[in-house]
Amino acid sequence: MTASRRILVLDDSASARVFIRMELETLEAVEVREAASAPEALELALEWVPDLITSDLEIEGMDGLAFVRKLREQPETAHIPVILITSAESDSIREQAFEAGVVELFLKPFPEGDLANYAGELLEQERFLEGIQCLVADDAPSVRNLLQRLLEHNGARVLTAEDGRQALQQLRHHPVDLIFTDLLMPHLDGLELCKRIREEEAYQETSILVLTSLHEQETRIEALRNGASDFLTKPFSREELKARLKNEVRLIHLRRQQLQQRKQEQLSSLMSALRTLSSSLSEVLGQSLQVLETVVANAPCVPEEEAEGTQQALENIRDLLESLEAFSRRTPRVERQKVGLQTITKHALDLLRARFKEDAVTIEQVHEEPEPEVICDAAALELAVFQLLLNALEAMEGQETRLLTIRSFETSEQVGLEVEDTGRGIESEHLPRVFDPFFTTKLERSAGMGLAVAYGVVEEHGGQLEITSRLGRGTRLRLELPKGVWLL
Repeated sequence: MTASRRILVLDDSASARVFIRMELETLEAVEVREAASAPEALELALEWVPDLITSDLEIEGMDGLAFVRKLREQPETAHIPVILITSAESDSIREQAFEAGVVELFLKPFPEGDLANYAGELLEQERFLEGIQCLVADDAPSVRNLLQRLLEHNGARVLTAEDGRQALQQLRHHPVDLIFTDLLMPHLDGLELCKRIREEEAYQETSILVLTSLHEQETRIEALRNGASDFLTKPFSREELKARLKNEVRLIHLRRQQLQQRKQEQLSSLMSALRTLSSSLSEVLGQSLQVLETVVANAPCVPEEEAEGTQQALENIRDLLESLEAFSRRTPRVERQKVGLQTITKHALDLLRARFKEDAVTIEQVHEEPEPEVICDAAALELAVFQLLLNALEAMEGQETRLLTIRSFETSEQVGLEVEDTGRGIESEHLPRVFDPFFTTKLERSAGMGLAVAYGVVEEHGGQLEITSRLGRGTRLRLELPKGVWLL
């Protein structure tokens, strides 16, 4: 049977290596290799890429801390958890070890079975934090590094900050599901950070776990008043952290389900409003199009090429209106077909070409070759892209620089499109609501339905629509669609 998990043992004592190997080989399905020096271990780590390393602290030539720092400098080995084994533990050594990226220290002599049990836990691939993004704010590098390693080992994506001020900057640019903060930090302490976080609409319900070595009841009460959800008293055990995290994950998934339910309810309201709107517009626009088509067809002074272009634009408008009505009724107007994203983008751009020219907007397109294709309702998807482009156009009104960048991309499982503008940008507290029906940050010319329509179309296709924005810098909308067949 081939071993599925690899452990590297670094120690300059042959007898110590044998003892540790025997301890670790009590685990199931492991392969253990030994190294007698740090250079040998570094070479083996790059070549073999173990799942776990144990290292002695006192090694001739290069000690264990220097070895761990070297590991962290290499992208191929930076993720490997390291257990440091030492006979001379102190607060200073522990601080340096965690700062270097060690996950745990073991003091010699340790009870038989303890090292194997801990190694077994580290090697477990439970990854119950998959899909969760965390922020760790602490001025102590040892605490930040330790938490980051433990969270990432269980599947989380982790952002870090050295103080409360950096933490707020991270939160303004990255959505976060779970926040860890120390109480005593420079520039902006944990109490004020909790208060500022709760002032942001996007983080009203986000869990905040406060890390503290303080035991005063008054301080804890003040933290709770400022918005803290729970506490972890340093030094905390790995088991306690894991138990707290599992509770928080259940709450995160519950909040996500509630948010999805609210979006579905809002989408139903949007569908009802769209049915009313499209029914009224169909009659009025239909009559107008007939008149315009007659004028274009019979005007002798209109060049044939221009007349054909105008005729095509009018037909595209009719198609978009029909697609809007069909989408509002949740019934496919046409059969799904394979279509290229550049083709979809060109049709949507053609409808707005005059507006872009009038507003002096520069358009840059960066597309994958060959053209990414997706199976979809082409008219509905064109409607979504049209709304993304229109949103960008309106966002750049009055701006000195007006640049629209359109990018298509393709991965092994998805195709997508990014629409980026140099508009006013959107305040962070508004970002969670931009896809809600009738919500708008624009004072004029917008009913707040465009992005909601686009979101609904993308969701109907099993895809995702994401937004990032910075005030004064602009907004980027990212549309992702699965490459497989779209099934209703």
